[in-house]
Amino acid sequence: MRTGWIAVVWLLAVALGCGAPSPGSNKGAIHPVVADDPVAALRSALPEGWEISKVETGAYPWNRKPGTGTEVYLVEKGKRYLKQQFSAVVWIMPPDYVDNVTVMNPMEAQTNPPDLIAGASNGKVYLWGGDEKIKEVILRALMKEKGR
Repeated sequence: MRTGWIAVVWLLAVALGCGAPSPGSNKGAIHPVVADDPVAALRSALPEGWEISKVETGAYPWNRKPGTGTEVYLVEKGKRYLKQQFSAVVWIMPPDYVDNVTVMNPMEAQTNPPDLIAGASNGKVYLWGGDEKIKEVILRALMKEKGR
């Protein structure tokens, strides 16, 4: 029974990329990184009808552990908002931000916590709201390839 669990753990580690790389296997590899100026990258990539309404520093994703990142509010021009005054919020957090525990009791939270949509050697990107199209725009704008 014990060897069965060891095999399961090993398979999970390999599948999740947790195994040690072979020597020299990283030469010339492409690694994703968050853009040097994420706000400017977002601003230039947003589709027509979308804009940044507010940027705050020293922020962290709702219902998650405190941290120090950049929070970017996105709005659709001409859309009427009843409660919140935005369509989506993006957080760019440092790479060492601990995100594995929600702070609020889910029964007390008024909304779902933002999703971790990307991670890189120099940061993490969270998103709340929007749709799949804007998520793709955000990922294309923020995640760059390093190593080419």
